[in-house]
Amino acid sequence: MKFNILKKAIAGTLLLASFTEVHAGPGYGLPNFLKRWEIGYSYSIASATYKSNETVKDAASGKSFSREINQNVNSKFGYGGFAGTYIPVKRLGGQSLLAIGIDYEYNAFLWDYKVPEFSGFTTDENGTVNGVTYSDPIFGFSAMSVQMALPVSVDFKFGGEATLEKGSRWTGTFGAGVHPSLNMTVDYGNAGFGTGIAPFLKAEVGYKAGIVFKLRAQYSFGKIPFYTNANSLFGNISGLESKSELIGKNTFSLSLVLMPFSFNWKEYGWWGEHH
Repeated sequence: MKFNILKKAIAGTLLLASFTEVHAGPGYGLPNFLKRWEIGYSYSIASATYKSNETVKDAASGKSFSREINQNVNSKFGYGGFAGTYIPVKRLGGQSLLAIGIDYEYNAFLWDYKVPEFSGFTTDENGTVNGVTYSDPIFGFSAMSVQMALPVSVDFKFGGEATLEKGSRWTGTFGAGVHPSLNMTVDYGNAGFGTGIAPFLKAEVGYKAGIVFKLRAQYSFGKIPFYTNANSLFGNISGLESKSELIGKNTFSLSLVLMPFSFNWKEYGWWGEHH
């Protein structure tokens, strides 16, 4: 009886060891999708075109007065964060890999463009209305935009991220893809949202010191609607018709990226495949 129990215990141990070796993948303990997971903090800047058309009507005289603004603007400050991973597609050699990168991004931008604020009518000596006056924001910024995005890219990776081996200290990435985003903006004159898809480029370099630390530069370009008149959240007040939009031309971010589970990359690389 004892001998049979011992045989079953040994057989069970061997079976468990075989299952672990076959199904655990390269490395120890953690699944590979966690080993590829990354988080980051970004400093971001953006440029855009702000357009506004304000029409004010004097109820007494029936006169209408308009003011148009069209200005190129840059964000004063921006910050953000992201989390994501990459999906291996094809090995291109012992130290390189073709992959699909997927991230969730959050960015915020502060702007200082001049927003027209109706201050009142101007009159002549007879009290006849002959125009309108506007004031400009007196604070350090006039608007704030929040952006949420799901960038997807085709990445060429080399070094550690291509092998998941502890011995590969350096890693790097070049990628290009599309940047779908939902954007919301509030300024002194309006509030609204916009959605769009812009192309983007990215490049990374990293070093493994316990875990992987990377620097990422990312640039998106094309039409980025931070808000449009069609998606305005404010209605017009009596006697004042306001139309405005903030359309981005590009964004740039510089990010510090951590791969928190890269400490669990495999110790040796000769027995397994990246999957």
